[in-house]
Amino acid sequence: MKKYFCVNCGYIYDELMGDPERSIARCTLVSMLAEDWSCPDCGEGVERLCARSAFDYKEEIVKEMDR
Repeated sequence: MKKYFCVNCGYIYDELMGDPERSIARCTLVSMLAEDWSCPDCGEGVERLCARSAFDYKEEIVKEMDR
């Protein structure tokens, strides 16, 4: 499961969590989203979602290593 961000507004879509407020079930992959899916914050289409890389998680990784 990956996290994706909208390149237009920064909205984060987490495949593991889905989007219950919009009736998108947990574990729904980006590739499974409807073609007419739109970002809830800015309205951009699914093609504007970009996978987050390990670099994006740098601060979270460092915090875990410090535990």
